[in-house]
Amino acid sequence: MVNVRKMEFRDIKKVVELEEKYLLESLGEKLLASELSEKNNGVSFYVIENDDVVIGYIGRYYFFQEAEVLNFVVDESYQRQGYGQKLFDKMVEDMKDVKKITLEARASNIKGINFYTKNGFKQVGVRKKYYKNGEDALLLLKEFIWKF
Repeated sequence: MVNVRKMEFRDIKKVVELEEKYLLESLGEKLLASELSEKNNGVSFYVIENDDVVIGYIGRYYFFQEAEVLNFVVDESYQRQGYGQKLFDKMVEDMKDVKKITLEARASNIKGINFYTKNGFKQVGVRKKYYKNGEDALLLLKEFIWKF
C-alpha cells in the first residue's frame, strides 16, 4: 500500500541513503534530525512508502507564502509511476496559500527538469558550479496565480 506522510526520525537513515545514491549529496543525518527536532512550522519533510518501505522523500522551507524545495528524490525503480507526483502534490496541498515555489535542479537531471516543467515550473536562472562536483544548477520557479 502507498502512503505519504510526514518524515519521522526512524526515516532519516533511509532518506540519507536515497539522497546519496541518487542526488550524489545529502543534507545529512545531523541536519535532518535537527530540523525534525525544531518542530519549525516552516520546515517540512515528507516520505512516500510502498508496503511500509520508504521509496522517496521531499523537503521544503515555507515562509510568507513562498516555498523552497530542499531535496526531492524517488528510488529509481519507482520513478515514472506516479509516486513522485503523489509526494509533490501532498507537499503543495499542505501549503494552501502558497504563491511561489523555487528550487535548484542539476543541469544534467533531465528527468527531474521534465517533471518540474510538467508541474508548471519555469527556468529563471542558472547557478554556476553550484554542486560539489562543479555542476551548474538551474533555478526553477512555479508561481500560483488564482483568478477570483
